[in-house]
Amino acid sequence: MSFKNNKQSLKKKKSTERAKRKRRNDSIKIKRYKARASFWEKKYKEEKSKNKSEFGGKKIKHHSYCSAIITLALILHTETSMSLRDSETVLRIFIQQMHIDSKCPDHSTIDNWLKKAGMQAIEPFSPERPCVLICDESISFNGKKLFLVLAVPVSVSDQQRTLRFEDCHLVYLGAKKGWSADVIYKELQPLVQKLKIQYVLSDKGSNLLKATALLGLDHVSDITHEVSRTLKNLYNDTDDYKNFIKWVGELRKDLACGEYAHLAPPKVRHHCRFHQLGQYEKWFRKVGPELKNVAEESKGAALSLLQISDHTPFIKDLISLTPVIKEILSVWIYRSY
Repeated sequence: MSFKNNKQSLKKKKSTERAKRKRRNDSIKIKRYKARASFWEKKYKEEKSKNKSEFGGKKIKHHSYCSAIITLALILHTETSMSLRDSETVLRIFIQQMHIDSKCPDHSTIDNWLKKAGMQAIEPFSPERPCVLICDESISFNGKKLFLVLAVPVSVSDQQRTLRFEDCHLVYLGAKKGWSADVIYKELQPLVQKLKIQYVLSDKGSNLLKATALLGLDHVSDITHEVSRTLKNLYNDTDDYKNFIKWVGELRKDLACGEYAHLAPPKVRHHCRFHQLGQYEKWFRKVGPELKNVAEESKGAALSLLQISDHTPFIKDLISLTPVIKEILSVWIYRSY
């Protein structure tokens, strides 16, 4: 029995010594690895500091990026055809290759910068110059709608040309959940007191009409809205228009990703349909010469396209109206705004 106990205790002692040696060797290896890692990290930082670019300077207050990075991100998206994610990718490559000491903004950050850009364009407009206010509820994001007010000098209309972008001066830009007549009245009242306003140009939104009346200003309707409203009153309740719009929607689905996809009708937003009825007239002129080739192979989606003959009277009616609409718009837009 004593011999067995001695043998077991000897084995236990040897295993304990092996475990201690293993722990000691592992500890030495870990120290070596840490020392090696710290050495290369230090060397990397030294090399990085040598090649560090001074691009961009200091960071902007309340921002994590310098002005040059923000400007470059905005230019990549606005001055080229790059999407937000493409702009992020190009910017990341640029930062890495130029050894710029900055992290790369993601696409959502660039999008936020785009929404903030342009606020500096709000400039003081000379109160001595008679002007016209152009008002509109523009795009909406984050549950709020933008309200835009542009001031255009009346002297522009004396130059016998169409209105240009540089003629417009941004005098107000606000964002709220809703723009009632009372809210618009309160926001525009300071402008009315400062500027010599001859009239307000906008669509016939009830809130805009009421706010203009409260401000004691004359209101002029936008000619493009008036033309589209006239077309809506003319066609909206007719069977020819309803059948045509239904057929166009089905035709787009039938021709999608097919042999005749290039002949698909234009996609027009529902709210802008009467603004852009001329698009269908252009499409009909494009499709007309191609119908002969389609008629020879009347199969599948081509049959849907050949149904255009059922809607030819309506399309010809549009074609006859197009030059009249262009003439009206050219006269009004060229001689006034």
